[in-house]
Amino acid sequence: MNSKIARESALTRSWLGCCSCALYLSAALTQAAPTFDEANLLYEQGAYLAAAEAYQEIIAEGSDSAAIRFNLGNALYQQGRVGPSVLAYHQALELAPGDPDIKGNLRFAREKLGVDAVLPRSFWQQFLFQLTLNQWTAVAMVPYWIWLGGTAIALAARNRRSWMLQSAKLSGILFAFLAILLLGATRERLAKQYGVVTEKEAVVRFGPFSESKSSHNVVDGVELMILDEKDGWHQIRDPQGQTGWVRSDQIALLPPLP
Repeated sequence: MNSKIARESALTRSWLGCCSCALYLSAALTQAAPTFDEANLLYEQGAYLAAAEAYQEIIAEGSDSAAIRFNLGNALYQQGRVGPSVLAYHQALELAPGDPDIKGNLRFAREKLGVDAVLPRSFWQQFLFQLTLNQWTAVAMVPYWIWLGGTAIALAARNRRSWMLQSAKLSGILFAFLAILLLGATRERLAKQYGVVTEKEAVVRFGPFSESKSSHNVVDGVELMILDEKDGWHQIRDPQGQTGWVRSDQIALLPPLP
């Protein structure tokens, strides 16, 4: 009888020990995962490296938002890591298209790099990037519905010379023009791939091999146009128009702007 009670007591202690261990591990994991406010506090204290690591841990835990990516970009920029900060700002814009603060910091980071590090954009490209794809679509749909509704009303009234029909024709022409702009904006964003150097310095080589002769170097934050990819290498064109191959782990591919 006493041995049975002893065994039950031992099992109870063992079970309680397991529960205590599980609770301890759960508490430890909970404490290990920083919160957004804790990461922000680290940033305010000037602990930019710790803040960036905290934001990255939050993202790794499955929580992601434009605010987290934006603050991560700020923390990376304060460390002098311009390339990774540009990537973070682009990722933030994916989640919050058109946000003025994100666009402002991205523009500030690009301007700080200087013209030699930024891919040149034609007037046409700059114009197309003034609006997001959703905004271009919304603008194009206004004359489309005027054209569609005006035509339907004029035909129903059997008056082909009415002002409504004439307005509908003008709206149709405007819609066609805006549709061309929308297609151009879509092509500029989706048909071209861009990247940014994320290492302090990356060697550009004439071929996609470590043994290939080096052409020149590009530094952290330099924007690149991606031309091709092969076996862990990317063929690029830099802001000076020079082409070559860099290791894929030395650059980050930028998501298309919304």
